[in-house]
Amino acid sequence: MATETSVEMTVPGDVEHLASLRDCVEAFCDRLGQPPNFTMAVMLSADEAATNVVMHGYQQRPGNVHLRVAVIDEDLVVRLTDTAPPYDPTRAPTPDINAPIEERAIGGLGIHLIRNNMDVVAHRVTEAGGNELTLIKRLAAPQGA
Repeated sequence: MATETSVEMTVPGDVEHLASLRDCVEAFCDRLGQPPNFTMAVMLSADEAATNVVMHGYQQRPGNVHLRVAVIDEDLVVRLTDTAPPYDPTRAPTPDINAPIEERAIGGLGIHLIRNNMDVVAHRVTEAGGNELTLIKRLAAPQGA
């Protein structure tokens, strides 16, 4: 592969800046020659994770979201780091998507979507007391390969 092996960016923890994170993930996947469904799955997962940080972690308090996207071996690794209070989304209960809509809680599908789109979802509390969420997806064969 003759492309960058990683890219990083930090944005303010505000919903108006999330588009630049999505654009960064999309551009990186495109440079790798990944198919649209792969790119969409990774973009959706990164966006859901970053949105959760902004909406539920920072709750309109100041903070940043740091994104790092890298190729490690045969995997695409997306790492989101923040300074919001610790929250481990890997421990969130799985929503009952078969329950009637009127019986379902509002929200709660973002983590479900992340789990279903990524091969690995891991969380750790950083030394600074924030969060590091790692999302891993096995690379697809490049288009035309």
